[in-house]
Amino acid sequence: MVNINLQTNSVNEGVSSAIRHKKILIIVIVFLILLAASYVGLVIYADKIAKNDASVNSQYAAQYSALNKGGVAADVYDFQARMDLARSLAAKSDIVIPSLQELEKIMTSGAYINSYDFDAKGKTIKLSCIADGYDTMAKQILDFKSSDFFAGVSTGQSSIDASGKIDFDVILTLK
Repeated sequence: MVNINLQTNSVNEGVSSAIRHKKILIIVIVFLILLAASYVGLVIYADKIAKNDASVNSQYAAQYSALNKGGVAADVYDFQARMDLARSLAAKSDIVIPSLQELEKIMTSGAYINSYDFDAKGKTIKLSCIADGYDTMAKQILDFKSSDFFAGVSTGQSSIDASGKIDFDVILTLK
């Protein structure tokens, strides 16, 4: 009888499956090496972030202490003191707010109020003003005198500051 082989796979298939297993093993090993390298990279990155975090925290602490010592905090405190002064002025008399509104209406362009002092007993307002020139100062005094809100206007001395602006004092008597 003739020897007939009924198997369809050859002898070389056993060898190719061993090669296939070796290739899969190599791929798994490369994957594990990449995974370990990624982990090491993340650990190094986390350490770098922790150092940056410490640096930012120290900068924040330095800025916070600088703000509390002066500078901006002092300006904020000064602004708060001015707000408190404005509240106390408004609470003194009902005439303060209308007088401020009238001053706002009659201020001439180029003239500015440097200081404001209200005397409730004497019903007077003492202003220290700054003007761009003598003509602006004269116009401002004329506007004070032509206002129906004030009974009297008296002027004090005037002087020229270093920037060429005119400083002058005005006392306004309320009706």
